Amino acid sequence: MKVVNGNFYLLLLGFCFLFLQSCNNSDNEDNGEKNLEEIINENLGQTSAFEDLSDTLQIAHLVRVWNGCHNIKFLDNLNNLYASSLFFYGEDRSKYEAIQVKKNLFRSYPEYFQRVIGGMKIKKINPIEYRCDFTKYISVGKITAPVPSYIIFKKIEDNQWLIIAESDPATDTKVKAIKDSMQVLEKIYSISNVEIQGNFSGKGLETIYIFPPENQQCTDCITSLIFSNELLPAIDIKGAKSASLLNEGDLDGDGADEFSVLVNVEQGVGRMTIYTFKRGEWKILKRFNVNYEQISTDDQSRRDAIQLAGSGYINIQKSEGDSIEVEKVNVWNF
Repeated sequence: MKVVNGNFYLLLLGFCFLFLQSCNNSDNEDNGEKNLEEIINENLGQTSAFEDLSDTLQIAHLVRVWNGCHNIKFLDNLNNLYASSLFFYGEDRSKYEAIQVKKNLFRSYPEYFQRVIGGMKIKKINPIEYRCDFTKYISVGKITAPVPSYIIFKKIEDNQWLIIAESDPATDTKVKAIKDSMQVLEKIYSISNVEIQGNFSGKGLETIYIFPPENQQCTDCITSLIFSNELLPAIDIKGAKSASLLNEGDLDGDGADEFSVLVNVEQGVGRMTIYTFKRGEWKILKRFNVNYEQISTDDQSRRDAIQLAGSGYINIQKSEGDSIEVEKVNVWNF
């Protein structure tokens, strides 16, 4: 088994950051006689020693390397990152099968591009295995979608790691066939009735994707909202096994849409939250209780729950026990 040394990984990492946008999109064999290490050496000087990093930082670097290999289409180096067999998008596969999937992905979608944005959650499984959870944003043409993903690395010897699992939670639970990231994007994360579009940042059309918890038996459930515009921070809704979204339009007249989130708090009781994007972060414009059974099954009641009420104001219909109370809310206090 050939394993690329740590210094090489660091070089590749730096190369990925500096040259991803300008790299050739052809397959690995189209780069002529020049190999990856020669290309890197032409563009970079010395970097810090990979072996001096902690295990956690080594894993973080390797995820970046893995991501970069997809964008510069270096299949040989993906091959070097994989173990001889691995858990690969819902199935146990050989390294050969995994590489074939990636090769087909690159040939079918030569413009394919992905980015790992935001923080990684790295968890030590045992002394030689680490799991890294992250969100990758997949871009193909005009389509951009976030895909929560994970990779599990196994330490072969000091400073040398191999990938023994690469997948994402949705594929694990919904798909039982060989998959690649583009198929996940098309079949699982396509826009559905529980996802909405709108101009939430004020800079163009965006999609909100709902990711419920993997385990619906959870006690501390979290449903996440992730945006096609990766500059918009994700929203974690604690205590929610699911959520329903509605684009409420531009409630405060600032040129961007607000949206509401409905979750079931307890039997018959729902919680409605209105989110607005202000000064680079999400703000809660208003949160109130509603009759969940009525609001969740009657589209008109859902739309009536939040209504414009003149410049700078909205009317909300909140439930207090069996009664419904209308409250006028100032939306210009942000």
